[in-house]
Amino acid sequence: MTTTKRSAHRDTYSRFHRHVLGEQLPPLLGGHVEMILKTPEIADVGCGDGSVIWALKSKGYAGTIYAIDRSPARVERAERIGDDIVGLVGDATAIPLERAMVSGAVCSQVIEHVPDQDGLIAELRRVLRPGGWFYVGSVSRRRISWWIYRRDGRWWLDPTHVREYGDVAELVSVVERGGLRVRATATSPIRFSVADLAMRLLVMARLIKPDSISRIGSRGWLRRFRLPVLGYQAIEVWGCAAPEPAPDGRPSDA
Repeated sequence: MTTTKRSAHRDTYSRFHRHVLGEQLPPLLGGHVEMILKTPEIADVGCGDGSVIWALKSKGYAGTIYAIDRSPARVERAERIGDDIVGLVGDATAIPLERAMVSGAVCSQVIEHVPDQDGLIAELRRVLRPGGWFYVGSVSRRRISWWIYRRDGRWWLDPTHVREYGDVAELVSVVERGGLRVRATATSPIRFSVADLAMRLLVMARLIKPDSISRIGSRGWLRRFRLPVLGYQAIEVWGCAAPEPAPDGRPSDA
């Protein structure tokens, strides 16, 4: 797929593939929520419609969140979640923040969309204060895998992915060669909510408006029925920029 076609595909994708807002965080991110809640400012790089931001706010996060995405419409939607959210339009490989500006950085399900994965990690390192924490989530695929999207002669979990990792160790290698320290990893099966998929199909068929999907998370019982995805796993890494963060979640003095 050419760069022009991929860009057009992304624009269509961001209009019709809305993110569902709910209270559940990815497992590894949720496992560090106590530290996260004590962090004064966080950059959500590739925030989408604000699903991580919504979940953090639902758990009581009261600091500043920089909602960063290349899509102005998605930044605008993320900003609506709260008054202390600062929306910034920008690329993950050119984050519009000053050096050492934040104490925490989240990059959930973004790196697999970005051609320059090393540039993304370099930017996370640049904007983090010494001792600040980071989280990167992505996907891995086994040799035999299948989902509903087909491109370039194979099945993909998402039509805008430029890569899908072989395992979490491959993602760890990318992160650590960029100068960040990985302290924990996690893998888990990917299961999509049948309700979410149905809503997205209705949006793509133009039977309902895209805004209808965003807050289906408030009707949690509809999302209990989940469909496993053959051969795919969610992979997550958590770590810090040197030196280690202090116990209260703030960067330690370097």
